[in-house]
Amino acid sequence: MRIFSKLLPAARLKLIISCIGVMALVVFSGVVVYEMTKVEVVFAENGENQKFKTHANTVQDLLDELGISVGEYDELSHNLNAGLKDGMKINYETAKKVVVTIDGKEEIYYTVKPTVEKFFEEHNLSFSNRDQVTHQLKDEIADGMNINVTKAFQVTIMDGKKKKKVWTTGGTVADILSIGDITYNKKSKDKINLSLEQKVADSKTIKITRVSEKTIEEKEELPFGTVKQNDPNLDKGKREGC
Repeated sequence: MRIFSKLLPAARLKLIISCIGVMALVVFSGVVVYEMTKVEVVFAENGENQKFKTHANTVQDLLDELGISVGEYDELSHNLNAGLKDGMKINYETAKKVVVTIDGKEEIYYTVKPTVEKFFEEHNLSFSNRDQVTHQLKDEIADGMNINVTKAFQVTIMDGKKKKKVWTTGGTVADILSIGDITYNKKSKDKINLSLEQKVADSKTIKITRVSEKTIEEKEELPFGTVKQNDPNLDKGKREGC
């Protein structure tokens, strides 16, 4: 009887250990099954790839897990309702804000394009080589970038009877004359319709009146004078010329 009572705790201990083992096996199997039912996807955010194993069913579910809300101008490679598949790659680009100021007029844009050139093409922005642009076409787009553009315009110069048109993005009358390779001396008697220091706008025309001085010689023929003299040798009432 004593021997049976001594063996009873040992049997209980074995039973408890067996139960624990079974439970651990069940939990382990559950974990394995849980992990095996996950899908592995690649999520590329702004070009940076990350691998995820998830039980999410759709792209929207995955974004919710990652705490990502797709903005109006952001770019997502898949529909939000698209189902997730093992090995799927999802590309996500957040839009960047770009401020473009053309001749003082400001416009705000959003883009996912990588360069200024691609951004211009996307929004049908076109500028000539004469225009002054603060950024190069190859420059990378950065969030909050400010691009300033001064468009070139033509100024007409009337140099006497000669007409010349000059392209410029602004400046003074003196600057425009310099671009057009036209000289004007303030000390001369030539006349100009604008001050040399005046800023030039698109509608302005620069007029220069050239003043030249010439010495003119005139010759005038004078008739000979008549001298009357009495001659006592002539008969009265007669005249005699030289």
